[in-house]
Amino acid sequence: MHAEPTRILPISFSGPMVLALQDRCKTVTRRLSSSPLARLQPGDLLWVREAIRISGINVRPGRLVFSYEADGREREVPWPKRLAKPLPGPRIPRFMPREISRLTLRVIHVHTERLQQIEERECYDEGIGATQQLQAAGGDPRRAFSVLWDELHDKPGERWADNPEVVAIRFACVRQGVDTLIPGLGHGGVR
Repeated sequence: MHAEPTRILPISFSGPMVLALQDRCKTVTRRLSSSPLARLQPGDLLWVREAIRISGINVRPGRLVFSYEADGREREVPWPKRLAKPLPGPRIPRFMPREISRLTLRVIHVHTERLQQIEERECYDEGIGATQQLQAAGGDPRRAFSVLWDELHDKPGERWADNPEVVAIRFACVRQGVDTLIPGLGHGGVR
C-alpha cells in the first residue's frame, strides 16, 4: 500500500500532447514558475484536463454522451454534477469535469530552471516527437520545442526569447481517472 498524494490538481494539455501522454512519449512538462504547479512534490497527482465535445444526439436524461477531441473516443457517463449546461458542442479543457478525466500523472520529480536550459533529449521527453513542429523545425528538437512553447506563451516575459524561469515536472502517466485511483474521492473531495 502506498501513501496518499499530498495534492491532487488539474493540468490542461492540448490534443497532440494528450496523444503523446497516451503513447507514453511525454514524461515531462514545463510550466511557468509562477504557476501553482511550481509547488508540486513527488507523489502528488495531476488529473489531465483535455478538450471534449458533448454530443447533441443520444443525450439521455441524467447521462452525458461526449467524445475526447484528441482521439474522438466516445463515452457515456452519469451527468457530472460540476458540468452546468447540457448544450451540445465543444468544451475547452478548463471546463472538463474531473469525473470524466481518463489520464492521471503521478509526479516523480520537480525542479526549477530557465526555459532555455532544456536539453535535446528532454525535448523528446516533452513529447515534441509527437508533433508536427519537429518536421517544420528541420528535425531540431530544441527549435521545435521553442516554437511549441511560443504558441502557448505569447505574453512578454513568458516567451522562449525571454528565457523565463520554469518548473520541470517529471511524471508517470496512469491511464485512469484520478477518481478511480483513489477510492472515496469520487464526486466529493478536492484535496
